[in-house]
Amino acid sequence: MISHSQLVLLLITTLSISVSTSTPIASSNSNDTAAVFTLGPLPADELDAQVAALEADGTLARLTRRGNPDNKDCHSVTLYDKPDFRGMAFYGCYAADEWHLLDSRWNKAMKSVRMRQTASCWWFGVLGSCKTPMNMVPRQYFTWPGSDVHPMIAGSSGCFFCPSAEADWWEPVTTPP
Repeated sequence: MISHSQLVLLLITTLSISVSTSTPIASSNSNDTAAVFTLGPLPADELDAQVAALEADGTLARLTRRGNPDNKDCHSVTLYDKPDFRGMAFYGCYAADEWHLLDSRWNKAMKSVRMRQTASCWWFGVLGSCKTPMNMVPRQYFTWPGSDVHPMIAGSSGCFFCPSAEADWWEPVTTPP
């Protein structure tokens, strides 16, 4: 297992040097326009422990600010390829009030979604485009602590939106219509 100080050094090195890999351990806006900051995929327990350690010492906040020059609210989301927050996991911090298209590898694999306390997001069952958001069904609303992905969304939840605290025009529902 990587120590916390080794992880911080690895993250800073990865963010500072442009490296082309198929599954980066961490990235900022350079190659992933959807997320401000990502980490993984890693086994769920390992990723959860690393995110908690990075949050505790302030490193996650610094890395998030570095990849977020517009200083928008950033919603912390962890995706899991098994129900009940298990299996392989992928962490992302996503800018509020923007549409995000989920990486195709994860929209097929995603079985549960964990939200941090300040995060809430709408997930839509659509593949390939976020151009007609109001017509996208089915949909599922995730808020802290998160939940398993509804069967109507599983395998097709490619588009999502995380409203800021000021956005009062989204009526939350817990299951797809």
